[in-house]
Amino acid sequence: GSWFSPFGWRTRALLLAKQVPVTWIELRASELREALAFAQAMTTPLLVDDSEGTDLVFKDGWSIAQHIETRFPEPRVFPAAHRPAIALFHGMIDDACQIPGFAAFSPDYFANGVIAGADEAMFRNIVDRATGRSVEANAAIQQQLIAEFRRRVNSFELQLEGHQWIFGEFSYADITLFSCFKCFATVARGIEPVFGADESFPRLKDWYQRMHVHCHINDPY
Repeated sequence: GSWFSPFGWRTRALLLAKQVPVTWIELRASELREALAFAQAMTTPLLVDDSEGTDLVFKDGWSIAQHIETRFPEPRVFPAAHRPAIALFHGMIDDACQIPGFAAFSPDYFANGVIAGADEAMFRNIVDRATGRSVEANAAIQQQLIAEFRRRVNSFELQLEGHQWIFGEFSYADITLFSCFKCFATVARGIEPVFGADESFPRLKDWYQRMHVHCHINDPY
């Protein structure tokens, strides 16, 4: 269940960009408690590194990223010149992009069948806590929420002026932002609902496709 999760996407894109060999285990939201009990965790992503003969467990995307950068330093995603800015960017991304986008596209998790069955009640609680509204309330004002989300996205469009990457060179900042857009495109069944089908956000659209190539991602969204 991690491929419609922005947090799962952060780790997936990171590991694919660095071509780190891993065994992926996908879980439904309703399976998390039992499956992750060994680590006393309830959320994904979770990484177990058993390469040194002892299991090292990392329970969130940021600690996973730090560990992977140490174990597999090339290609770098935390270039020294930008490390403080990347940490700040990562800390701000939820308020700047993730939560507004989640509010805008949360109805699509249900309308497009991404969330169903045993996962539905749990996910409804997540929507309520994250957005302050029910799925139905978000659906009633979805176009308004999408418009607000796109206004926020414009700052990232401006950031890319004259650059291929957020800070001029590829970094974990690009992975963090990409993970937001990628999860929304997955649940909305296309990138057009995220950026719009018109000529808006040309730099972001080019960057989004460039991220797929750079991270060796080949899927329909």
